[in-house]
Formats: sequence, structure tokens, C-alpha cells
Amino acid sequence: MLGSVRSQTQTGDDLTQPVASASDRLAAARAERRGLLRRLERADTDREASALRRQLELVAGEIRGFRRELAALRQRTDYARVSVTLTDESSALGAGSRSTTGAALDDALGSLVAAFNLAIRALGVLIPLLLVAGLAWLAVSTAQRRRREAVLG
Repeated sequence: MLGSVRSQTQTGDDLTQPVASASDRLAAARAERRGLLRRLERADTDREASALRRQLELVAGEIRGFRRELAALRQRTDYARVSVTLTDESSALGAGSRSTTGAALDDALGSLVAAFNLAIRALGVLIPLLLVAGLAWLAVSTAQRRRREAVLG
């Protein structure tokens, strides 16, 4: 463990509405393009077809713009900035301060307690395993003895 968290600040921008809005505008522009293409197929005169093509060019530009806007918004949502500041607690006590004998004894006692806890946990696993192994050995040796007695007897 590096240390304890003294303070934490978390901020963020909710981009749900801008993304939804840009997506809606893109969908509307695509629908408009489909409608213009249908009208172009049914155009009766060259003049009408030319006007529809100019409108299609404008809509194509809008679609490209909406795509770029969505890509920029997705880029913003893909990356998050994280800033972490670590502070040495001993430097907070004052320059040149050393650990005290009491702190060293506390550390040593903590290590001893941790070793004792580990030993208890290890025994908690080993004792049942040894009991099962002992019962298995007893069962095998009893079966072997009975087979020998059956052959001899």
C-alpha cells in the first residue's frame, strides 16, 4: 500500500446531450439526402435536377460536418485525464525528521503479528489436509493387511 487517500476530487463533462444532438442532426441530414435523391430520380427538367444536385451538395457538406462533430465528441469520451499527487508524509513532519524508535518497534511488532497470522492460516489449511492424508494412509494400510491375511489365512 502506498498510503492513505487524504482527499479526492473527481470532475467530468456530461457529453450525452451533445452526442445525442449531433446524432439526431446527422440522421436528419441523411433523411433529407434520401428525400432529395428520390426527388432527383423523378425530376422532370434539367433545371430542377440541377437545383436538386446543388441542395444535395449542401446536405453532403452538412453530413460531413456532423460526422466530424461526432468524431470529435467520441474522441473526448475515449480519453480521460487522470491526475494523481503523491505526498511523502515524512516530509510533512518537517525536513530532516527521522523515524523514531517507537515507530520502528511498532513496525517490528506489526511484522511479527502478520507472521503469526500467516502461521495460523497455514495451519488452518495444513491440519485438515494432514487429517485426510492420515485417514487415506490408514485405509490403504488396513486394506493391504486384510489382503495379506486373506492370502495367508
